[in-house]
Amino acid sequence: TIDIPINTDQLVEENETLTVRLSLAAGSAGTIEAPSQQVITISDSTAPGTIQFDTDSVTVSEGNIATLTIQRIEGTDGPISAVISLGAEGDSADENDYTPPASTAVNFGNGENSQSVEIPINTDILDEDDETLTVNLSLNEGSAGTIGQPSSQVITISDDTSPGSLQFSTDTTSVAEGETVTVTVDRVGGSDGI
Repeated sequence: TIDIPINTDQLVEENETLTVRLSLAAGSAGTIEAPSQQVITISDSTAPGTIQFDTDSVTVSEGNIATLTIQRIEGTDGPISAVISLGAEGDSADENDYTPPASTAVNFGNGENSQSVEIPINTDILDEDDETLTVNLSLNEGSAGTIGQPSSQVITISDDTSPGSLQFSTDTTSVAEGETVTVTVDRVGGSDGI
């Protein structure tokens, strides 16, 4: 084992490489086998990094909150300032289906690697198909950092007015003769109507 200390500098720079080669000293016995060299990639510890959504989609029922996580990778040096925008062509959700967050700003401080945005999903009395809302992420003008992928996240809003289904809570129950058995029926996937 050979330890090679890598020095830290304050320069913002691209990845660098260091090649370490194995060779025999003059007069040594033996041979060198492949691989006889190793390439070490040194990433910049002073990079501001890349921000992106942790996933490209999430499903939330009406009456709940969609929590979107934005992660920062490949560096956390300095601040990054971004903004989210709601809605895209082809979305079926409209402004009555959700409440925009109080702030659309997403700001990362030095060393921060995760932020979240909450979007309350409104309840309505309509029996409707699932609806979609696209949330896009972009850097504020002049901000350090880059936008990675996924840079947008689709929220699928599932309807809470489904009547649901009935099922037994378990498929087996044991009881001794002479005792009373309680059988439980669960209503799952919605509770609208009787």
